[in-house]
Amino acid sequence: MIAAEELLGKLPNQLPQLGEITYERLDDRDYLSSIAFGISLVVVDGHVAAVFLYGGGKEGFARFPFRVPLDLTFDMSREVVRSRLGSPEESAEAGQMPVLGWKPAWDRFVRDGFELHAEYSEDLTSVQMFTVLPI
Repeated sequence: MIAAEELLGKLPNQLPQLGEITYERLDDRDYLSSIAFGISLVVVDGHVAAVFLYGGGKEGFARFPFRVPLDLTFDMSREVVRSRLGSPEESAEAGQMPVLGWKPAWDRFVRDGFELHAEYSEDLTSVQMFTVLPI
């Protein structure tokens, strides 16, 4: 089983088997993605700096099949996530952003030595993606 928060800081050769991996390099960052496992990693200076867990459908990724940090699930609404974790440290409502286009609602929580960002579906009834970052 993959614990996403435990991937932070790891070297790419220390990662568990994630099926077929696509690799892309942009500027000083490497992006490793497994569409079948619903996970994407950002590697900076040789170490995992961010983990993206997909709820299925977003950008063609399958649903991440393992445990989501803090015992959350992709099927939870924004209301349920907040009832479990309390008030977020930061949040935003969905809206149109200049140049970037439509951005979904999101919440950011800091817990247990990492930051968890939840990006919600348009109707706020589920989570499209969780991002795990170091503090």
